[in-house]
Amino acid sequence: MIPSPNALNPEQASVDFFLNQIQQQVAEIHSGEEDRNENGLSQFGMQPVRMLNGGGPTYRELNDPDDFDRVWDNVYARALIDIRTMNPLAEEAGQFTHIAIGQILEAYMMMSMVDFFGDVPYSEAVSGGEGILNPIVDSGASIYAAADQLLLDAITNLNKEEIALPTNDLYYGGDESKWIKAANTMRLKLYLQTRLASDGGFGASASTSAINSIIADGQLILDSEDDFQFQWATSNAAPDSRHPYFAANFDGQGPSSDFYMCNYFMNLLANQYNEADPRIRYYFYRQVGDFSDADVVTKECVTEISGPSWWGGDLPYCLVPNINGIDGLWGRNHLDNDGIPPDEQFRTVFGVYPVGGPFDDNSFRNVSGSAAVNEGLAGAGISPFLMSSYTYFMLAEASLTLGMHRRC
Repeated sequence: MIPSPNALNPEQASVDFFLNQIQQQVAEIHSGEEDRNENGLSQFGMQPVRMLNGGGPTYRELNDPDDFDRVWDNVYARALIDIRTMNPLAEEAGQFTHIAIGQILEAYMMMSMVDFFGDVPYSEAVSGGEGILNPIVDSGASIYAAADQLLLDAITNLNKEEIALPTNDLYYGGDESKWIKAANTMRLKLYLQTRLASDGGFGASASTSAINSIIADGQLILDSEDDFQFQWATSNAAPDSRHPYFAANFDGQGPSSDFYMCNYFMNLLANQYNEADPRIRYYFYRQVGDFSDADVVTKECVTEISGPSWWGGDLPYCLVPNINGIDGLWGRNHLDNDGIPPDEQFRTVFGVYPVGGPFDDNSFRNVSGSAAVNEGLAGAGISPFLMSSYTYFMLAEASLTLGMHRRC
């Protein structure tokens, strides 16, 4: 009997196609998906640290439980299942690099889930075929230990002779040495984060020993050419391959209500020192140079003579002040949960980094609407997982907290 093309089984699947999907799914877990409120882990991380406005009015109300549904769906119902289904096929075919990439991405996903949610299912996850429909919750320490073993196993697999490299390695183009650096850098992060743990074999002593060994091995992301990142493209249809935040900031009627830059973060970059941070023109794009047309409708607080008595006096209220010559930064106070006013033409949006928007060259253009699909890099931004700059910060932290003075 000829098998139906509408009822394929795993044995008929392509290992390359599996890996393509897994790589994209992990990028979506990081940066969200267009038309799904862009709810990725990076957005959830930017809100409480005041990079993006959190809807508030308190930290407890920053997010509703269902805001995280798509992340959990992508991790457990998509990526993990695909990895577990791909591995036997890849092992049988001697495609060890495919397995290694899946192991590194699985370690990244599960470490991230622990970082955001604490104890989560893992050991019994995606075991519905075995009749486990309500998997137990594992401790964060045990998941971190499993992630460390995944990374060690991935390095072993990357050093094996494989039958064929992936047809499409969307992160490193088939360069196994860079994947090894990514795995080691992830282990550096793992042991730096667990130095204060008291269970699971972690702690200061274990972290010092492991980090010393990782540094001595000399295989870390120390150059931007080795950055662990996903590169988005510029197609806006069939499929939309742009950074998920690009469309939410530029396409259609204007920036999505999910993306208000936080006044606190913009003020740090603009006014913390005697000169504006040089990254500010890459991070943000200002649509206006002044707010002479703003009124109580577009921003209620512009008519207030001073901020409320409970507002910190050293924090910008309502508008970011022009101290270092950077005017036109229009965001939202942290945890402001008022309704969304008609301020699309004023609102500061993402720039070149990381979403592939325009560089802020003082042109002060309105960048929403149909013409916005060609703004800047047209959405060819990145999802940064582990950058060389992160590595240097982690090494500095290890030196300060663990008394380590070795250099790579």
